[in-house]
Amino acid sequence: MQLRGAICAFIFECIASWGFQLVKKTKTKRKAAKKTPRTKRARKAKAKKPAAKRAKVAVDGLSLKDINSLEQELQKAKAQVRDRERKALKEKIDKLLKGTGFTIFDIYGVGGKKRGKSISVARFANPDDPSDTWTGRGRKPNWVLARLKKGQKLEDFAI
Repeated sequence: MQLRGAICAFIFECIASWGFQLVKKTKTKRKAAKKTPRTKRARKAKAKKPAAKRAKVAVDGLSLKDINSLEQELQKAKAQVRDRERKALKEKIDKLLKGTGFTIFDIYGVGGKKRGKSISVARFANPDDPSDTWTGRGRKPNWVLARLKKGQKLEDFAI
């Protein structure tokens, strides 16, 4: 909800700086005054709901260039708000986990050290060129195939 309010405020600023007017919705019926909630819990729940202001932007009068630039500015603003909220959430999680002795990986069971590719040790070497090696995995190199055709055994090339 905070993201929506921040984006709306940003849109209003951009449009006002370009000199365009906003089209506002008018209410046709007037609602009766609402009673205040009687319980403390109900008052807190009502107070937590952010009031999102919505207004339509008159984009009919905008050129394609103006709409594209508005869209780019909105994407930047959205990314900034998202980063800010992510940072706030991370701080909250760190605060909760600080005194418990758990990590986020203990709770969700994912992450931690990622298993990368295992490095294989060379097991066979070319007798003519010892820097030309093979691990024994995958397709056999041409030098191995050529020597096997001549009648040599694979154990002859073992390191």
